[in-house]
Amino acid sequence: MTAADVRDLVHGQIGNGWDRTNLHNVDLRTALVEPPKRMTFLRASDEKPMEAWLVLHEDPKLKLGYAVVYDEVSGEFGLAQFAKGYEPCLVGIYGDFFTTLEAM
Repeated sequence: MTAADVRDLVHGQIGNGWDRTNLHNVDLRTALVEPPKRMTFLRASDEKPMEAWLVLHEDPKLKLGYAVVYDEVSGEFGLAQFAKGYEPCLVGIYGDFFTTLEAM
């Protein structure tokens, strides 16, 4: 899977929902990021590393706070957290893009 494949998958899940947001008032037009090569996240459940694609940053300028990631293995989206001084942490896998965004 390539970054372009992941981007197309995300855009497909968003469809006509570009104006949807969540309790954090995330603007999809500014919060989506071009998926970098897979990143390593520590799973909150067992602190084991796993790779996932970063697709959305709650605050793309600071690169802190919550993020949405795509797990290529399960084919599902998950919620991650970035905090200064800590490794990126995968909070959990929630399924589709909007279910994950709403879990933020």
